Amino acid sequence: SFSNEGGYNRTVLFLKNITGLWSLQECKRIWESESPDISYSDLTYEAESFGNAGAWIDINHNEFFQSCDMPSKIIRFLSATGQKYDCSTAFITRVILESLAYSYRSIIRQIELTTGENINKLYIVGGGSKNKTLIQLVSDATGLPVYSGPVESTVLGNVGVQALGDGKVTCLEDWHKIISDSFSPAYYEPRNPGYFEQNESTYLSVTGRKIEFNNH
Repeated sequence: SFSNEGGYNRTVLFLKNITGLWSLQECKRIWESESPDISYSDLTYEAESFGNAGAWIDINHNEFFQSCDMPSKIIRFLSATGQKYDCSTAFITRVILESLAYSYRSIIRQIELTTGENINKLYIVGGGSKNKTLIQLVSDATGLPVYSGPVESTVLGNVGVQALGDGKVTCLEDWHKIISDSFSPAYYEPRNPGYFEQNESTYLSVTGRKIEFNNH
């Protein structure tokens, strides 16, 4: 499921689309019915304070792509796979973030096997780069240093192409340098990689099972 995506000036991006924070977005939509002022910052802080979840979902399961009562669906998955669960926002948020980190760990391995290249650092840009808890978990899960930001990466790419088209910038490499000189990414390094190493077999076991969801 990898592809090659065309980019500016005949560049090609080796690409794999994977699930991001959709599950958390859907959970927040449900939780807002009881707590209208709840924010992503609140949820991230709760997840950070909660500590290790010790339970995970298959974040790329088709059922989690649908708009639905996501918290209930996550609990059903955990129950069906014999994992512990509770209905608190802190626990469910932590389950989502840890499951995302495991997903990224798996994809990075696939990229290395496919390309024959070793990945030694990661860059996370866009809106997800604001979620410090997730980024730290990704660093822990992959065992790699992670550079985070800029947040408005899509806008910067758009501005760059316009600047190139207008002759304000001579080449793509020059625009890359302008970006690197204009923003200082946050830096993360692994703090608790052992947690993901020790639980990987359990994660693979529960996410590898065929789960039938009862949507009623």
